[in-house]
Amino acid sequence: MSDDMVQPGQVPDSTPAVTPVVPAVVQATPAETPESKEVSKANAEAAKWRVQFRETEAALKAMQAQAGDNKALSDQLAKLQADLAAKAAEAEQAQKLAAVIRLAVKAGVDPELVSLLDLSKIDLSDDKKAQDVLSKFAGAGRGAQVKPGAINNNGDTEAELRAMFFGAGRSTNIFGG
Repeated sequence: MSDDMVQPGQVPDSTPAVTPVVPAVVQATPAETPESKEVSKANAEAAKWRVQFRETEAALKAMQAQAGDNKALSDQLAKLQADLAAKAAEAEQAQKLAAVIRLAVKAGVDPELVSLLDLSKIDLSDDKKAQDVLSKFAGAGRGAQVKPGAINNNGDTEAELRAMFFGAGRSTNIFGG
């Protein structure tokens, strides 16, 4: 049956039903040509390269950030190694000084005098030789004179000094008079 016919019990419609005619947008499917296959293949390959570029770019940024961290750590390591070398040199010098002070005390040298000595001139490999060298300074630093070639020379006695400076019945020879 057609739609134009009126059925029993129906009221005929005075206006015929008009269906609007909408022009259909026809998508023309390109014919499968060799050029279209190449274009779609090139587009797929370009998409793959874009994705790979983004991944590589992200990996590069991560490496650059890590390289910055590595440089900071390398700088810090170099600074710490320099500090360690300086502290090791200080520790070696302190050990050498302690050994010289120990030998100086055995030789009868004032420990305060040892700090004024050039420790590089004293051979610490042989304790006996070092103690002999240090014994040359025994008595020095307590106000006693040290004359070249005279070991343990205490100089003038107190009575001789008093007589020389204050005069004890004889002329003083401080100013040659």
